[in-house]
Amino acid sequence: MAVYVLGHKNPDTDATVAPIIAKYVFEKLFNINATPILQGKPNKEPYFIFKHFGIEMPEIVTSYTPDDKFIIVDTTNPGELPDDIMEHKILGIVDHHKLAGLQTKVPVFTYIRPLGSSATVLLDLFEKFGHSLDEIPADILKLSLSAILSDTLDLTSPTTTEQDKDYVQRISQMFGIDHSELANQMFEAKSDVSDLSGMDIVNYDAKKYEFGGRKVYLAVFETVKPENVLAKYDEIKNALQEFQASQGYDYALLFVVDILNQDAYYIRYNEEADALIKKSFDVIEETDKYYKIPGVVSRKKQIAPVVEKALEGNA
Repeated sequence: MAVYVLGHKNPDTDATVAPIIAKYVFEKLFNINATPILQGKPNKEPYFIFKHFGIEMPEIVTSYTPDDKFIIVDTTNPGELPDDIMEHKILGIVDHHKLAGLQTKVPVFTYIRPLGSSATVLLDLFEKFGHSLDEIPADILKLSLSAILSDTLDLTSPTTTEQDKDYVQRISQMFGIDHSELANQMFEAKSDVSDLSGMDIVNYDAKKYEFGGRKVYLAVFETVKPENVLAKYDEIKNALQEFQASQGYDYALLFVVDILNQDAYYIRYNEEADALIKKSFDVIEETDKYYKIPGVVSRKKQIAPVVEKALEGNA
């Protein structure tokens, strides 16, 4: 029997880092000793961060015993967790997304706040229990800083809150880190698509939804060099079409987010899906490869709710 703390599948930086923070927080606050793990290989940004700070990344674990217990971070969506997650005992849930269907066998400690990242929520939880930031080991604080910068796009995303800004300022000052310089290095690392296939890009950072009875796969690819991704259009289009057909989705949507210019490029691949996006968003530029959508950078706050509204209205 083991106690694992894990985030969602297709782990981004927040889902890679939050289990490490949660291990520390739950041990200090609740005397629960858990092992941070990942459900799969993260994208390039976490690899850069862990190498940059000389910290060991959690192991990938994908098989469990019936007696294993879990602490869940950065999601409450069963589709983003182990298939039998609700058959296991869940000891805690910490998240910054809306509730998405996760059920538990027994009452469970839950801390969900509308902040910019799960890292911010975990730091807030630690301080709410009367502890101070300087009690947390330096490695964990540096990882926390990176996760906040990643999820808030260096505090430029509409999901950014004053608490996110406060933690970024405090941690940056503690270690003499230029957070914008660090963020730029992180974004550059995940903008390298030279060794990625079209299917790699489709699966890079994606979440599963059900809107209006339709199965939706909603992928984003954040980059400071959108032209490099768009140059792989034919490969990506084929991957989207193949993925939708093979996995049984009604829609497989990919938005390439231009971090610097705060725009999104929806990748066209299917007439029905293209029509849905064109009707739902303010398209300022249209080609046979993409729709350019201004000011859209957040899947959680600006993309998923719009797609949900459109599909629920058509249900």
